[in-house]
Amino acid sequence: MNKARLLLDLGNTHLNWGLCESASLQIFDSGRVSNQAWSDLISATGEFVNAQVNIDDIWLCSVAKSTIMESLLSWLAIVDRPIYQATTGLTYNKLVNSYDTYSQLGVDRWLALIALVTEYGCPGLLVDAGSAMTLDYVDCDGVYQGGWIVPGISKSRQCLSLQTNLLVTDSTLPDTLTIAKNTSAGIDAGLLAAAIGTITQFEQQIPKYDDLQKVITGGEGSHVSEHLQRNWRYDQHLVLKGLALYAQDNIARDRYN
Repeated sequence: MNKARLLLDLGNTHLNWGLCESASLQIFDSGRVSNQAWSDLISATGEFVNAQVNIDDIWLCSVAKSTIMESLLSWLAIVDRPIYQATTGLTYNKLVNSYDTYSQLGVDRWLALIALVTEYGCPGLLVDAGSAMTLDYVDCDGVYQGGWIVPGISKSRQCLSLQTNLLVTDSTLPDTLTIAKNTSAGIDAGLLAAAIGTITQFEQQIPKYDDLQKVITGGEGSHVSEHLQRNWRYDQHLVLKGLALYAQDNIARDRYN
């Protein structure tokens, strides 16, 4: 049975999980479960959904409400494995966090930046299109220069549903941007156009680089990326990759000390 490290990226609506070999950073299995549906990941007897692995340890990245994280931690206790929680740092190799108060940068953004700089290099432009859409910029020296935060497409749709009398359906985003002739299509096209426009405007705020690495991740990232220029990359597991790097670095440091 293979040994693996369990990586968990916990938000307020979903838990993204990944498995990587303890001796490497290769994510060989992954999935997503709705919050509170922890038994879809780990059974009540402590068996993991992938029965072919033996979990060495568990690493958690959480931006969820405390009640959600406590619920998950209670369920993970049946696994009886060491659990470590990632926190935002000031530096990681050449990456420097220049946020006004560095610890206030969301840990998911920090981990994604770690993966961006490690795997793709810098300067870099990173978009995480999830419940919130975050946009971040790292300059050519590896210094994180800041970013934007806006509501994600699904959250914007929910806001329209709650705050207006519009008939808002939970439909899929359009394949092409066209002027719509019905309310539902108009909302979907407008929300997609708003996301694309935000990304375009953000890119215009940073210096021009010939070698700018542009990467998008997040649950809505795949669809949004199809409407961006060809030099954008979609990376589904960027936060989990960053968490794997973070875990490896901290384990190595503990062994050295």
